[in-house]
Amino acid sequence: MEEEKKISIPLLVGGLVLVIIIGAGGIFVAISQTPKDVVDNTISSTPPSTTPTSTPPQTTTSYKNGSYTAEGAYISPEGHEQIKVQVTLTNDVISSVTVIPEATISDSLRYQTKFANGISSFVVGKKIDAISVSRVNGSSLTSTGFNAAIEKIKTQAQE
Repeated sequence: MEEEKKISIPLLVGGLVLVIIIGAGGIFVAISQTPKDVVDNTISSTPPSTTPTSTPPQTTTSYKNGSYTAEGAYISPEGHEQIKVQVTLTNDVISSVTVIPEATISDSLRYQTKFANGISSFVVGKKIDAISVSRVNGSSLTSTGFNAAIEKIKTQAQE
């Protein structure tokens, strides 16, 4: 019986050494990668093509070109408010924007007007998917209505 114990202990230790060697080999391989083998945190398994391409890359758009109008709502201290947003899209880029204040309370109307007068500089020339307005000309609540209207316009432009 004692003989079996002596044989099994060396086998167990030998197995552990083998696991450690295999594990260390895996670490060595991972560390020995060169930066040119790594692209976007993934290891490239195929070499880059050396054949030149004859077709230029195609640009795809998510939205149809055109003019769209939507209303966006938000809650102000005075209550429920709405604004109307008109946007012209060209290749997913906002080429023009108009905000029409629809508030009935004087403070809300003043903020919507300030917002309408400054919004163009924040969104014209930018991709519609890249905009999210938070404050324009001191008006922060109107932006909630504007962003809601932009989401509706995105839906319209995809149909």
